[in-house]
Amino acid sequence: KVGVANDLAPWRLSLSWFSSFSCLLWLSQSASVLATVATSWAVEIDGGEGEAERLSRAHGLINRGRVGSLSRHYHFELAEPTNGDVSAAITKALSKEISVKHAEPQVVKEHEKRDYIVPADPGWSKQWSLKSAGEVEGDDSRLDMRVEQVWLQGFTGRGVTTTVIDDGLEWKHDDLISNYDPSVSHDFTTDTSDPTPFRGDNHGTECAGVVAMSKNTLCGIGVAFDSKIGGIKINIEESMDVFEARALGYQQSSVDVYSNSWGPKDNGYTVEGPGRLVSKTLQSGAEKGRDGKGNVFVWAAGNGGDKFDSCAADGYVNSIYTIAVGSADQDGRQAYYDEDCSAKMAVTFSHNSRPTGPQVYTTTLDGRCTSGFTGTSASAPLLSGVIALALQANPDLTWRDVQYLIVYTSNIDILTVDDLATNGAGLKFSHHFGFGAIDAEALVTRARHWTSVPQQLNFTIPATQFECMISNGSTCELEFQFTSELGANISSLEHVLVSLSLSIVPTANDSLWNLTDYYEAEKDGEAGDWLQSPHPRRGDVEIELTSPAGTRSILLPNRDYDFVNTEGYDNWPFMSVHFWGEDPTGTWTLRTTFRASSGSVFITNVTLTGFGIAEGVSGNSNRGLCQNCLRGCGDVCDVCSELRLNYSLACVSTCPNATIEYNGYCIAGSVIYPETPTGNSADGTTTVILVSVAAVVVVTLFVVVLVVLVVVLVTRKRRKDRFSTTTTATNVYWSLPDIDDNDDETVQI
Repeated sequence: KVGVANDLAPWRLSLSWFSSFSCLLWLSQSASVLATVATSWAVEIDGGEGEAERLSRAHGLINRGRVGSLSRHYHFELAEPTNGDVSAAITKALSKEISVKHAEPQVVKEHEKRDYIVPADPGWSKQWSLKSAGEVEGDDSRLDMRVEQVWLQGFTGRGVTTTVIDDGLEWKHDDLISNYDPSVSHDFTTDTSDPTPFRGDNHGTECAGVVAMSKNTLCGIGVAFDSKIGGIKINIEESMDVFEARALGYQQSSVDVYSNSWGPKDNGYTVEGPGRLVSKTLQSGAEKGRDGKGNVFVWAAGNGGDKFDSCAADGYVNSIYTIAVGSADQDGRQAYYDEDCSAKMAVTFSHNSRPTGPQVYTTTLDGRCTSGFTGTSASAPLLSGVIALALQANPDLTWRDVQYLIVYTSNIDILTVDDLATNGAGLKFSHHFGFGAIDAEALVTRARHWTSVPQQLNFTIPATQFECMISNGSTCELEFQFTSELGANISSLEHVLVSLSLSIVPTANDSLWNLTDYYEAEKDGEAGDWLQSPHPRRGDVEIELTSPAGTRSILLPNRDYDFVNTEGYDNWPFMSVHFWGEDPTGTWTLRTTFRASSGSVFITNVTLTGFGIAEGVSGNSNRGLCQNCLRGCGDVCDVCSELRLNYSLACVSTCPNATIEYNGYCIAGSVIYPETPTGNSADGTTTVILVSVAAVVVVTLFVVVLVVLVVVLVTRKRRKDRFSTTTTATNVYWSLPDIDDNDDETVQI
C-alpha cells in the first residue's frame, strides 16, 4: 500500500491543487454575491445623537456616527454577519420608526483608480499626429491634434461605432479584431457579410486602424481605441449610385460615424458628384440616423492639389451633410497634395514632409503595420476617431452639433496661412485649412457641456438677373437680396449653397476638348499637351461669393489642368462654410471671371440657398472669463494655458497635492509607464510576441508536467530491474535519490 501511495503522489498533488483552486473559485464567487447584500444603512433621523443611538441598539445595529457634515444623517451597520439577507427587513423596520425620515440600504459601487496607463504599443513613438511634444520619433514641431489629452479625461471612444466604407477590412488583424463589429459590416461587391479585402486592397484596413487600433502591445493605437469599427466593402474604382447608397445607408440606426476616404479622381479635370440615391441617403442619414440625432459623414477633401485640383468640383464634399477634411504637415503647412475649396471644414496633421519622418502609423494587410499611410485618406479616419471621442463624451450630439464644434474649436493660429480671413461673425477661416487644425481636446471638452443647436432653417432666393454671358477675360456680377420679408427667420448662418449651370462656348476657331478624346490620346501617349493648351477651358472659370458683411469666399478657383470645354457644370451646388455665424440680411454678390482670351461662358439657373438658425450659439461659443485659459473660454476652458485637472477640467497653474503632472494634466491617480515594448514596431510587421510566448510557455509546461509524471511512474515500477544490470566494463559509481526514503543508493554499472 505504501508503494502504491508513493507512486501516485504526483497525481494526488495535482488533484489536491485542483480541489484548492475550485474552493478558492467558489469562495470568490460567493464573496461577489455577499458583496451585494446590504450591511450598512444611511438613516435620516429627527432627535439627534441620543435618538440615533437608541434606534441602532433597538435594531441590533452599530451607530457609526454622523455622515460627514450632514446633521441628521447617520451611518448604521450590522453588529455581526448574518446567515441570510436581512437588509429588506431592517430597512422596513427602520422606516416604521416615527423619528426616521428616510432609511436607505447601502450598496457597493464598483469604481476604479483614475490611473493613466501610457500606451505600450510599439508604434506609439511614431504617432506624431496624436502626440508630438518633442517625444515622438522624427518630429520636434510640437504640433499635434492633442488626442492624448482627451484620453486623460477618460474618453476612449467606448460605446461609439465607426464604419469605414472602402475596399474592405482585414478584420482578423490582431490589432483590430477586438474592436470589430460584424453587425455594421458588409461586402457589397458580393452581397455577403464578410468585408475581407482582395489581395492588395489595403486602403480600408489602413483607414480602420487609424480609428480603432486597440491599446495593447501591437502595432499602434487608434484615436478612439475602445470604439467599435466596421467595414463596408464596395468597388471604389468602378462604383454605381445604387451601391454607394446602400453602403452609406447600411445600419444607419447603429452606425455613428461613416468614414469615407474616396471620391472622384484627383486629376484636376474631373467634375463629379453623388447620384440621386446617394444624395437622398445622406439627407436621410442626417435626419433619421442615430435615432434622429443624425449620422456623421466624414469625407476626405481630395489629393489633387499638386494638379491644381479643387474640392469645389467634388460633389460629395459640397454636400451640407458631409464634413470635408484636408491635410496639414508636421510644421503646420498645407500638404502638397491638399486641395482648396470653400466647403472644407478643417484639417488634420496627416502628412510628414520630412524625408525620413513617419507618416500616419496604422494597420495594413497580412497582420502587419505601416508608417507610410498619408493623404486626406488618413485625414478622414483621424477626424472620425476624434468625433467618436466627442460622441462618447456627449452621446446626444446631433450631426449639426458636431459641425458646430469643429467650427468653434479648430485652431487656425498654429498653421502657416497665407489667405487668412475673418468673417462677419468673427470666425477665422482659410481656403487651405477651413477653420483650422482639429484640436481633439478643445472639441471634446466643449462637447461635454454643449447644448444642442436649434432646428435648422433655410431659404432660397434667385439672382436678380437670371443669366449672364462673359468672354475675353471679362467678369459677370449677379446679386441676391435677402430680407426678413422672405419668411426665413435666420439670423445666424451655417452653410451657404449657390446652385448654377455653366457652359463653355468656344469660337469657331477653337478646338473642342472632351474627356473621351483625352483618354484616347492618353492611351496613345499624345495627351501631354492637352493640359497646357491655350484653348478656352472650364478651368479658366473662377467664381467668388461676397456676403453682406463683406466676407469673400472662392466657390470655384481656377483649375489649371481642367482642359474640358464641351462640358461645364449642370445645376452644380457650390457650397461654402465661410459665412458661418453671419446674419444673411442684405445684398449678396456672385462674381464670375473667365480668364481665357477666346470663347465665352454662359451662366444660368442661379440660386442662393442659406441654412442656419434663428439665434446664434453664443451660449456654446466663446464667452465669460476663465482663469489660466488659453483658448475657448466658455462653461469650461477649451485649452488651458498651463495645467488642467483631469477630474474637474479646471485650469490651474500648479498641480495640487495628491496629483501627478503629465502632458499638461494633473492626474488624480498614478501614471503608469510601460516597460520596453515587446511587440515588433518595424514597418510592415506585427509580431505578437507576448501572445505567442505566453501560448508556447503554457503548452510547454503542460507537456513537461505530463512527461515528468509518466517518467516518474515508469521509473518507480522498473527501477530495481534496470539497476541490477552487470557488465565487465569499467566500474562506475554514482548516486540516485531514493524516492521512498531519500537515502543515497550506490549502483554499479
